[in-house]
Amino acid sequence: MPYIIQADEQDISNELLQQLAAVLAELPELILADAIHRIHNCHGLLVVEDKTQALHISQRFTELGFKNFILDNLLALPKPERLNLEKPEAAEKFDLAMAARVQITEQSTDHEYRMTGIGLAAVGLGIPRLRIEEKTVEHTDTHFFLDLFTSESHWRAQADVTLRIKTFLEKLNNPTVHLDRGADSLMKGETNLPTFRKAADYERYLSWQYQLRYVKR
Repeated sequence: MPYIIQADEQDISNELLQQLAAVLAELPELILADAIHRIHNCHGLLVVEDKTQALHISQRFTELGFKNFILDNLLALPKPERLNLEKPEAAEKFDLAMAARVQITEQSTDHEYRMTGIGLAAVGLGIPRLRIEEKTVEHTDTHFFLDLFTSESHWRAQADVTLRIKTFLEKLNNPTVHLDRGADSLMKGETNLPTFRKAADYERYLSWQYQLRYVKR
């Protein structure tokens, strides 16, 4: 299945997004709103089922100034191993580092217990009864991730604060490592990390960056 791959980490302005979506909406099964949604949420990897259509869309995207290339198949991400941020030497030599914020919202069911009374007018008594009410509650947790790669290896650490990730990267002091936007931001003393609201979106972002680094073009 062909993929149109965004060729760099350029920001997509709203104007460019609308232009790209208009091209994608030429596909018979899409309307403009769906096309905007697909591009906005593709995280660098846009699926187009037909190769001829993919080639045409890729060319049109290039004409609009959106650098891209086509892959018939994606490289599979290596399975992540746990990375200890307190021990930089635990990871072998790597050449790609990515940092991001993932905000995961989970739903749970809470129960409220309330006492109610049923009056018995004939005898002047009330019998207390327990009533259970259910309500859905959403909990949002923020996680910070650092993922390190070689073409064949993958290490992952999760931290509660970005400082731990920044300190780890500074200890390595390896100028040959390619930093994604998030890792580069941390090394500059900023906290402008890519933010994702689903773990699956973050995995897709990792896959995109992995293709950019290791696919032979």
